Amino acid sequence: MATKKSSATPLVSAAVRVLAVLEHLSRQRAIGLEDISKEIKLAKPTVYRFLLTLQELGYVRRVDGERGRYFTGLRLRTAKRNTIWVNA
Repeated sequence: MATKKSSATPLVSAAVRVLAVLEHLSRQRAIGLEDISKEIKLAKPTVYRFLLTLQELGYVRRVDGERGRYFTGLRLRTAKRNTIWVNA
């Protein structure tokens, strides 16, 4: 997991890690927990807790029929669309 470090601003590690999960999901159609964990180099229990939280908030959805694969939820896609519209 690559992170940008700034000596002027202390980073909240949980925020950095959950954003890594979201960034990874935004580049995939649907992906399983184990693949996310391996690709961003975070422990599966940590990724799982992040995904549960993001799912509860509407940022991530889980497709039960596809071996528990995850993809971006409506709330994240709406935020992305609103950001693009505001910055256009």
